[in-house]
Amino acid sequence: MESISSAQASFVSSGRINDFGSDEEFVPRESQSALIKLAALLIEETQKNLNQSGQVSSGALSDSFQTSEPVVKGNSLHIDISALDYYDYQNKGVRGTKGGASSGNYSFKNAFPSQAMVSSIEKWIQHGHAVTQHLLKKHAISKTERKNATISDMDNAYMVARSIKIHGIKGTGYFDKAVKLAQAYAKDVLGTALTVDIINSLPKRLNNGNSN
Repeated sequence: MESISSAQASFVSSGRINDFGSDEEFVPRESQSALIKLAALLIEETQKNLNQSGQVSSGALSDSFQTSEPVVKGNSLHIDISALDYYDYQNKGVRGTKGGASSGNYSFKNAFPSQAMVSSIEKWIQHGHAVTQHLLKKHAISKTERKNATISDMDNAYMVARSIKIHGIKGTGYFDKAVKLAQAYAKDVLGTALTVDIINSLPKRLNNGNSN
């Protein structure tokens, strides 16, 4: 899949940014371009932070971050960013049935993982993440479960899934950090772009005024 930064750079350089609106109305092209670049920066930082957190399994979450085309509506200009629904779980964390915390008030309702959760962790292991004996010893399932479970129930993926459900997911703040960085650039970048748009719009408006 093409990276977000490359896709957005191609979009801007293609000239499509100039196709928004029409010649009869004021189109904030510089602001649109700046907004696209800021969205690209946000997603690029989000993906980098997510990868560095060590919680990437199949890469589906990282790849799911996408931007829409800018939308001008009245006096507002916005761009949407979409992602898989669980993007905020790793960001803010999920409280387990017996411990952990979540800044977003997320929590597991029971200690038994679904097959989908176990499969996701299996992919995580297959992508080269080692399940250490320290992890298994620290978060092993109970002695009763160990005694009664079948071999397939005892595999690493199931044990890690049970551990997560019981002890929760520690929040990484990967998305919040990316938002904070983008916000640091937003004020100056968007302010400068809007100034250029206003200046570029003045000659046309003045000419229209002189013709009346």
